[in-house]
Amino acid sequence: MNVAYVSALYNIYEKDIANTRLIADVQKLLAQPFELILFVDDFYFPIVSNFQGKGKHVNIIHKPTSDLHIYNMLMDNKDKLTLPTKRNPEKDTHSYMALMHQKVEFLLLAKELTDKEYIAWIDAGSSKMLKDENSYIRLKNYHLINFENVLIPGCYLYPRSFQELCEMVYWNFLGTFYIVHRNYVQTFYEKSLQALSKFSEAGRITWEV
Repeated sequence: MNVAYVSALYNIYEKDIANTRLIADVQKLLAQPFELILFVDDFYFPIVSNFQGKGKHVNIIHKPTSDLHIYNMLMDNKDKLTLPTKRNPEKDTHSYMALMHQKVEFLLLAKELTDKEYIAWIDAGSSKMLKDENSYIRLKNYHLINFENVLIPGCYLYPRSFQELCEMVYWNFLGTFYIVHRNYVQTFYEKSLQALSKFSEAGRITWEV
């Protein structure tokens, strides 16, 4: 296996109690026998630190939101950034969008914490989609060769206009799981910032996908 997995767990809705379903998903993810780097905020750090049955290759990193560059860049300017017109107003908030864009920065931070050739993002709640136990076995046994940038699934074969992307979600790429060669992580981060800047300059914020 030459892949390290990266995820994050943050209380972006600032609720007083943890999301029960999400906690169950994260516990299942942390129990898997592969290298996992999990970034958590002040709220979730004591919770996940006390999980029983964590895999021996799990590395929990306490990283408050105050230390997140992309997240703070977007939140500091949220009054200038208009959210998409068609969205779930309870879920698709400024803080949610900011955390989704933060994924590429988490990969960059994780690069310094592993020597694996490939670094993969996996959403903390992804186990709700991975209902087949063989999915985790495949993740554990991944050994990738012969690609040097980003391996990511997508749903659309044709581009959407800038305006369309500002109005509603289009899964041009699927953000739940993707893999980046460690030599491309910095480039992927920079290209993501360039795209993010284009939307920010237009006064818009949208999904990272």
